[in-house]
Amino acid sequence: MKFKNPLKSLRRRRFTVPAAIAGALAMTVFAATPASAMYIDYSPGEIGSGWDFNDVCRPGTVCVWDSLIVMGNSVPEGRYSDYGTYVIGVNRGDHTIWNNQFGDDRVQLCHDIAGTDCPVTLHPDQAAHGSIAEYWSIKLLP
Repeated sequence: MKFKNPLKSLRRRRFTVPAAIAGALAMTVFAATPASAMYIDYSPGEIGSGWDFNDVCRPGTVCVWDSLIVMGNSVPEGRYSDYGTYVIGVNRGDHTIWNNQFGDDRVQLCHDIAGTDCPVTLHPDQAAHGSIAEYWSIKLLP
């Protein structure tokens, strides 16, 4: 029985062994990179000179940015002002969600799209920073 060299098939497909190993290693490193853990504070980030967060996220609104810390005068990718549940499941990675509502209005981060499993609540002026990968919707409540 003759031994077949498995590397010949890689060479036939114009792959090299170092490239195949480098690709596999890169995918392992990429897959193992964790997203940022979520934390809550009272600021969406650092606003640019001459700007106010109310300029880009008007009072009475919940805003979602696709960055861990909002810098400058970046425009939110989502603005929500009516009570109810909104699907945000297409957003992945690090985000900032700021509750810029009034009084006792709050926003909940929910694990499902129906807004029924909501373990995180943000009160007015609170911001959540970090990975929203496990949250599929937000629910605005009076």
